[in-house]
Amino acid sequence: MVSTTAIAPSSLLPPPAPNEKSYKVTIRANDHFERGQYNEAIIDYTKVLQLSKECSERDQAFVALIHSNRSACYIKIKEYDKARRDAVQTIDLASMWSKGYFRHGEALLKLEQFDEALEAFQMAMDREDAANVKEISAFIAKTLIEKDNARMGIKIVQLISGQDIAVEKSVLNPIQSKLYEFAAHMKNIIHIVVDTNTKKCILIDACWDIDGILRYIDEQGYTVVATVVTHYHFDHIGGSPPAPYDTLPIKISGLSSLLKKIPHIKAYIHPLEIPFIQQTNPSIQFNRLVPTTTDITTHLNIGKIHIEFLHTPGHTPGSQSLLINKSRLIAGDTLLCGGHCGRTDLPGGNRKAMEKTLRHVLGGLDNRIIVYPGHYYGSTWSTIGMERENGCLGDELVGFGMESTANMSSTQPTDTTDENVEIWKMKKLIKNLQMARGNGTSMISLVIPPKDQISRVVKMLADEYGTASNIKSRVNRLSVLSAITSTQQRLKLYTRVPENGLVVYCGTIITDEGKEKKVNIDFEPHKPINTSLYLCDNKFHVEALSELLDNDAKFGFIVMDGNGTLFGTVCGNVRDVIHKLSVDLPKKHGRGGQSALRFSRLREEKRHNYVRKIAELAVQLFITNDKVNCVGLVLAGSADFKTELSQSDLFDPRLRAKIVKIVDVSYGGENGFNQAIELSAEALSNVKFIQEKRLIGDYFSEISQDTGKYCFGIDDTLKALEMGAVETLIVWENLAANRYILRDASGTESVVYPTADEEKTKSFLVDKSPDATTNAEMEIVECMPLLEWFTHKYKEFGAVLEIVTDRSQEGSQFVRGFGGIGGILRYRVNFEQLNYDSDEFISDDDEEYI
Repeated sequence: MVSTTAIAPSSLLPPPAPNEKSYKVTIRANDHFERGQYNEAIIDYTKVLQLSKECSERDQAFVALIHSNRSACYIKIKEYDKARRDAVQTIDLASMWSKGYFRHGEALLKLEQFDEALEAFQMAMDREDAANVKEISAFIAKTLIEKDNARMGIKIVQLISGQDIAVEKSVLNPIQSKLYEFAAHMKNIIHIVVDTNTKKCILIDACWDIDGILRYIDEQGYTVVATVVTHYHFDHIGGSPPAPYDTLPIKISGLSSLLKKIPHIKAYIHPLEIPFIQQTNPSIQFNRLVPTTTDITTHLNIGKIHIEFLHTPGHTPGSQSLLINKSRLIAGDTLLCGGHCGRTDLPGGNRKAMEKTLRHVLGGLDNRIIVYPGHYYGSTWSTIGMERENGCLGDELVGFGMESTANMSSTQPTDTTDENVEIWKMKKLIKNLQMARGNGTSMISLVIPPKDQISRVVKMLADEYGTASNIKSRVNRLSVLSAITSTQQRLKLYTRVPENGLVVYCGTIITDEGKEKKVNIDFEPHKPINTSLYLCDNKFHVEALSELLDNDAKFGFIVMDGNGTLFGTVCGNVRDVIHKLSVDLPKKHGRGGQSALRFSRLREEKRHNYVRKIAELAVQLFITNDKVNCVGLVLAGSADFKTELSQSDLFDPRLRAKIVKIVDVSYGGENGFNQAIELSAEALSNVKFIQEKRLIGDYFSEISQDTGKYCFGIDDTLKALEMGAVETLIVWENLAANRYILRDASGTESVVYPTADEEKTKSFLVDKSPDATTNAEMEIVECMPLLEWFTHKYKEFGAVLEIVTDRSQEGSQFVRGFGGIGGILRYRVNFEQLNYDSDEFISDDDEEYI
């Protein structure tokens, strides 16, 4: 017998092939299946069955497996009767397997035999391990939904770009192939809502492959009577593609093509979206567009289909969702299932509008309503209740704005991301201000807390101006008066103190060249500053700003075993050991000649004293001014001491109330501390140290699996950003690279990112243009640290910017091994083939498509 890696039932090992030839053909068929070459796989599975016609009874399991695999192939190519027959064969040969019943249920569901499909799925469930029933449960739920749709007299068809449409790639038409690859990455879901009695249907967000969509509709015998657009983005209406495809003379097939091919239908669009659609698709006539959610058009009724248009702004100003028969919701990109909403950083996006939509419009719907999203990011359906549990609807928007989905219509960088960028900018500002020095007392530091009055501060500065007029030193007096005047002028820009307070730094500093330079800085901190400060000195006082950065949630750790105890804290991405204690406790067995009872009593007494000592130290280290100085406490250890401590009356009740987790670790000391941090990651999910380790761990995971969805180095990362492929941009906080804009002798400007050696030798400045003289250097138009440039531009690339440190082991490896810059991509990018010649592509003159 020869083992095979055929696609086996989840609860069983793959049965062996009866002979070498069957094994080889099966391996080839499985490879075709994995590549999506289902017709080729069917041919090879059929050959295996022919080779196994005269097999013995002990080979029946292998034959059953081949029938099951061929059934899966038939389902993929939509030959459901053949899939059902193969599934029945699988059941006859291996009735105890769940796989045959599961395939049978899949085929019956596609054939719309819902009761029989439910029975088959239930049989599969009864034969499957408890740990593997999740997929079957999802199919049972889907079958019940389809059955309920049929009861209402409607059918909702979902066509996924790159799977059901936009799949026929052609060597003769490489532009189409490129766009179809992009369509596969976007995973748009085109919905077709059908009235099963009249076969009339409504198309929703038809895009990418209008010919393929209409071909499917013709095959099913449907008649298109209307089309609806949820919002104006290119992946929902077609038109000009994004970079890098926008340089090619092509358009994505979409609404314009559909209206040309079916001249009698109209498109139902929210009025706020119509100007954007006409801008990107000027050939569409205005009388073909019907404004929705107006007094005239609030509903659309076709047979048994009753659609109510809901205005759900946030992703775009005129985003709309479709409530069908008061029980189905086609949400477009407003709600993407799995606890995610659409991005709010794209043109027209509005975070506050999205929050209002999720809280009040969609959040007010019935929990039983089925939700169909605009993209396939792991799920083709959900319910309002499930999304409410995921924290994306209603009053508690836990999932609102979480940027974890992957493509153009996925979620967008959160306030957390923005706050991290603001913290980095604050750190940089503090560093620069700390280094600044001036003469005399001409440097003013002014901090105004929230709810203070601008008028009070202005009066105080006027009094200070009068006092400073008496300074004897003329130079110092003029400098101080000038600084106070500048501060007063800055305050005139504000009618009231901002929400988080106001910080102003004004004065004259001495540069490295020994020259004087005036500095005027005013800004609102990233979070409330509760300090009131006014100082004139020879330096700027930044202690209040530093405190803002130190105010991240701090967790305390007590790692306790029989050899000693370690006290530590984790705050942000900083891990500190604040105290260590060693102890020599007697073991369970004493020396000879000693009373066992007495030894046991002494041992218990020393253990008790040890626990008492740790409880006392915990109070000293974690309680300041009668208040616990950490938001949570984690107890860890390899023995029972941690449990004894938590239950002991000696342990301060204030600290006991702060215990968030008790974990078992294999080590003591710092190794145990590191392990305790890992094991309590869920409790510390908001601590940046854990978030940073998890983020870089995900990045390394993409590399180890060779998914191609990663980049590193400045050049590749910038290329991926320009393509819009970067989902998460990861940059070291101390990245030394700079971005230069240079101008040569001919006036041409270029952008360069020189290495440290090139900056040292200035070799990158050599002007090689024809108009340049010998040894001439290009003019530096602008020089900016690359990380600072990223902080200003990352949103334009649709990326999340994560600024990391090298304090963790993963962070250090990222900096030393990958240069401190890289990214997790939305889709696989082949950087070697990014630069292609336009001559390779063929296009015709049709303005709508290829």
